Amino acid sequence: MFAGDCQNFESATVRAFKVRVKNRSMWQRVGMAGAIALVVTASVPLRAEEGATVVLNGQNWSARWLQRAVDGQPRLYVEESWVQRALGVTFLNSAQSQTQRLSWFSSPFFAPVVFDQPARSRFIDLGSISNAVKQPWRTELKDGTLRISTPSAQILAIRRQPDRVVLEMSQRAPWQLVQQGDQVILAVGAELPPTLKLGEASGTWFKRVVLRGQPGSARLDLSVAPATKPVVELLSDPVRLVLTVQPEMPPRSRSIQWSDGIRHQQGPVVLPNGTTFWVNTLSLDLQRSGVMMRPLWRPGQGMTGTQPLTVFRQQWPAVALINGGFFNRDRRLPVGALRSDGQWYAGTALNRGTIAWNDAGEVLIDRFTYTEELILPNQQAIPLTNLNSGYVQRGLARYTPTWGAVYVPVTNGELLITVAGDLVVSQRLAAASGTEQIPIPADGYLLVARQEPGFAAKLPIGTAVRGRYAYRPSGFARFPHLLGAGPLLMRRGVPVLDVAGEGFNPAFATQRARRSAIALHLNPGSYSG
Repeated sequence: MFAGDCQNFESATVRAFKVRVKNRSMWQRVGMAGAIALVVTASVPLRAEEGATVVLNGQNWSARWLQRAVDGQPRLYVEESWVQRALGVTFLNSAQSQTQRLSWFSSPFFAPVVFDQPARSRFIDLGSISNAVKQPWRTELKDGTLRISTPSAQILAIRRQPDRVVLEMSQRAPWQLVQQGDQVILAVGAELPPTLKLGEASGTWFKRVVLRGQPGSARLDLSVAPATKPVVELLSDPVRLVLTVQPEMPPRSRSIQWSDGIRHQQGPVVLPNGTTFWVNTLSLDLQRSGVMMRPLWRPGQGMTGTQPLTVFRQQWPAVALINGGFFNRDRRLPVGALRSDGQWYAGTALNRGTIAWNDAGEVLIDRFTYTEELILPNQQAIPLTNLNSGYVQRGLARYTPTWGAVYVPVTNGELLITVAGDLVVSQRLAAASGTEQIPIPADGYLLVARQEPGFAAKLPIGTAVRGRYAYRPSGFARFPHLLGAGPLLMRRGVPVLDVAGEGFNPAFATQRARRSAIALHLNPGSYSG
């Protein structure tokens, strides 16, 4: 165990570091090594009946559903993503967390919402949809499956206009839209009479349209021009579904109070030069009871490995995720800093943008450097390059049990020095990278010397060592949760971008790509914008 003192270390906040393993039971970008998870404690107790399969008019869907008693009567709720993608319900601006404003071939209406527990998804009251459009839906629960049957609908007329197809129906019906490249499929749960044909018309943005019918449903297959987007509009009196293909434009702005303390917004951002891009934001009130943020990583196998955020969400009880940290793409090893519940899982060797926070809702965003050093019996200090990191540097690095049960050399000719109980207990020279697994002691750590064979003489077996670490700036020291990413874009409203100073490739500053960012509101008392 590292026991050392708290002497000044280059005017930075310094603490002794030691090996400590905490209980983790509280815990679309592919390959993130780390992420931030948003955890919500559901206030409504759960237990009635639930399942993970929905059958809609004979079609199977993987979707979660809940049944709960409200005023002594059972009510069915289905997760909101299914309500959108399977039924085609439109989610509108909504300012109340207890209800969601919706539209489905109708005027806007409100549906109650609930959460599972621990909260991962929001569920929409199914009966509110059928009641709003005055349609009796049949439902049946059996063996974990919710079966839903909507009234039979028929397509009465089809009109093809330039870059538009209009379906007139006898009544409202579920619909789904899928686009893959230049191919678009629109499926509608309405019967297509065999005598009904699709008329010819010229268009600019799509040329080929194929109409297919099968029992209880109809399907349109379209070939569209590049950089175009299909948009569906739902009309009533009479009931119509209008599919329009147009040059790709940002979707409509939207603001939804997703739960108490969490607001989801979508909208365009226009730069002074006229460039417009689409932004999704999740605004949080971390001082609100029941809302927590936690750093997380690939569970079960130490710090090695990366995986998509969609997989992260299946493994952790989180309602929202944002990718964070950086990693070695080839070795899939972390590079950014990671600290959770006061324990270090990975340090940083670069002065990069980092977010730190606590459960009181305090947040600090700034460039951050974490450093460690060994203290020998003669008081000589040996700087360490990094902690539990895939960022390879010449010098001496440290790997603790939070890295994993074993360490696999990442470069050729590494000198491996095992420390247990504050003593150097063994040394060995690894022949080549990736060829062996070296155990990391539960009561100590592994020191890895790269391109520095002289450490064999400086740290002979039996040497007593202690260690200390430092934060720069010192304000990060009081935060139990921390995740490094970068680059830092702004500080107190002033642009401070320094790509080279944070060690990024120059191309990082000029290449265009979808990006994630996290920031503090200019007004700390507001989380709405």
